[in-house]
Parts: sequence; C-alpha cells; structure tokens
Amino acid sequence: MKGQSLKAAKVQFMKIAVYLADQNPHRDRTLGITNYTRCLLSGLLQRTDIYLSTLVSASSFSLVNNTVEETRLPWRTDNPFFRLLTDNLSAPILDSMKPDVVYYPKGYVSYIMRPRCPVVGTVHDTILQYYADHYPHARSPIDLVYWIGLMKSSIRKFDMILADSCSTRDQILEFCRRYRIAPPPIRVTYAASDYEDVQIRQNVKKDYILHFASLSPHKNTKALMEVWSHVSQERPSWPQLKLIGSTSAVAEFLEYPGVSHIPFIENHEFSAIIEQARAILIPSAIEGFGLPALEGYYHGTPVCFLRGTSVEEILCPFTAKGGFLLDDPQSFKQALDQVLGMSFEEVVKIRDGLRAKFSKNNFVEAVAGALCDAGSKTGMVR
Repeated sequence: MKGQSLKAAKVQFMKIAVYLADQNPHRDRTLGITNYTRCLLSGLLQRTDIYLSTLVSASSFSLVNNTVEETRLPWRTDNPFFRLLTDNLSAPILDSMKPDVVYYPKGYVSYIMRPRCPVVGTVHDTILQYYADHYPHARSPIDLVYWIGLMKSSIRKFDMILADSCSTRDQILEFCRRYRIAPPPIRVTYAASDYEDVQIRQNVKKDYILHFASLSPHKNTKALMEVWSHVSQERPSWPQLKLIGSTSAVAEFLEYPGVSHIPFIENHEFSAIIEQARAILIPSAIEGFGLPALEGYYHGTPVCFLRGTSVEEILCPFTAKGGFLLDDPQSFKQALDQVLGMSFEEVVKIRDGLRAKFSKNNFVEAVAGALCDAGSKTGMVR
C-alpha cells in the first residue's frame, strides 16, 4: 500500500475510502463520471483535513499519486462477472481500510451489504429510469431491472447523497416518490472542470460547429440532425457541422449538406478542437450537470442547449442565449444565430461568471464539507 509516511505525518484528518473498482473508462458508457472523479480527487488530495484511500481493480481507473493509500485487487472488473462480484463483495474490503466514511463517486452501493461506517455517494442522474419510461427497447429488460433496482437499493443505503445540480436533486426526489423511498439528505455539489484555467484566445476560430454524436437515444443526435437538415438550408452562411463520435453513430448523417466527421480524438487534441469551434450543440434530454457546456465556455466556445435541462440551469444565470426546443426548428435557428453572433468579450464575460461559480475550489470545498459532515457523526476524527 502507498502513502504510509503521509499517514504518519497527519494529526487530525478524516479518512475517506473511495470505491473506484466500478470505473473502467476504456469500456464504460459513463466516461464523464471518471473525469468528474479525477477532478474531485485531485482537489481533495490538496487538503490537510482529509486522507484518501482507494479501492481499485487491475483494470479500473486509479489515481497516479504516491500520497494515496491504494488497495489494488488482482483481478479485472471490466467484465460483467468480476464487476458484479467485486461490487457486491467490496464492503468488507472497504471496512478493512478503517475509513471514517466511504465515498462512491459513481453512485452505486452493493446490493448485498454496505460498509459499517457512514456511506456517501454522488448520484449523477436517474437516466436508467428515463430509459425505462421513454426508450425501453434501447436497453435489455434485465439491464433495466438490475440497474433501477440497484439505484433503489443504493439510495436506501446512503447516509447522504450528493447531486450534481438542482435538476439532479429533483430527479432523485421524483425517483424516491415513485418507489416510496425515504431519501437521505441530498446536497447539491456542482461539478467543476480541470479546464477552468485554459487561457482563451481571440481570432483562433475556424468555420465549424461541433456536436458529440452518440447512439444513445437521450443524446438526441438523430433528432438534432433532422432539425439541422431542415433549417440549415435556410442558413447557407452557417459554419460546417462536425460530428465527433464513432463511425456507427454518424454514418447515416454524413450525406447531409455541410456535415463532416472527426474520428476519435486523443485528450491532447480535445482542447484545440473545442477552442477553434464557433459553437457546440448539446441537444441531450437528460444530464446530471452538463460538463461539455462548461468546457465549451472555458475554451471560449458558446453552446446551444436543450431547454429544461441541467445545462440550462448551469448556463442561464450568465446567459439566456443558446436555448432551443427540438420540436421547434425555428427556436434552434434562433439559438444558433444568437451564439454565432456573440462577441469575444461577451463570451469571456460568461466564461468568467461560470468559472467563479463552478470553480474546482468551490466543488472540492462543497464535497469535502459533505463528506466530513457525514464522517464526523462517528466521532472518529483521527
């Protein structure tokens, strides 16, 4: 295990055990949760009142940091059998790490048991219930039953839930009402991005806009492209639309006028592609926070987004521009015209407001406060 010398050097701290064995970013649907986790834990590591220990597998995400006490399981969890086995038998291993509180960044606890100390989890959304209600054929019935059941079980086991936004909090409360679950305390701890310190530059834009295409129905790629095919003909001066995503996710749209495809990009290319775009289109129907919107403005790129979502909650205190409805093509045309007409100074002002409210420091402070409040109930501050 790592970090023994650091442990000896600390006098008073809350020991937080973090379950990471359920995050396999090379195969997960939820890469955003790993980015969320990396940003959060890197901030928590800077604090002297918190000591982190992590439980990881041979395949899962882990922190590259010698100050973390890491327990590494010798097997992989990027296959269903060992993932389920590890999820459901991890509580005794976490207990053996002697934490004051156990934190689940992905928001799921074992069906079978929970650790003995206080348990906190970030529930990012109730998207599985959304699929069951709107797209039941997009996931297998067994998949939906298992994961919705696990969400119900996890909520009952949590001593506290962290929500990415007020929108997420409301989703959780509605889920609890639906299944007659008494929810634990829920705290809204807005997320942040490691891109907050990007220095945006003027006159770097190229003549394209971006959409992160997806086969997932809630991402609304198909619906967006139907709107695009209708209204783009009325706006021949609009930039080219570039789709980022797998070939299978974009193939049927590449014959549309003014549409091209950017294949898979490495992380180091991500910033440049976003910074050079004129706008980003985010038509997703349900998000926990909507990190791509924040990342867009941090790179000096405005965003078009679906109204009534957490993205609107995040952006609208700073700008009302860019909101549209998918069933109203004229609202999309107006929204894109608005953001394409933004000046550099206007984008910088919005960026500065977002960076002040959703800073990494604010994010880490909020989560650290929640974890310490949950752990302090045991009276085990070391």
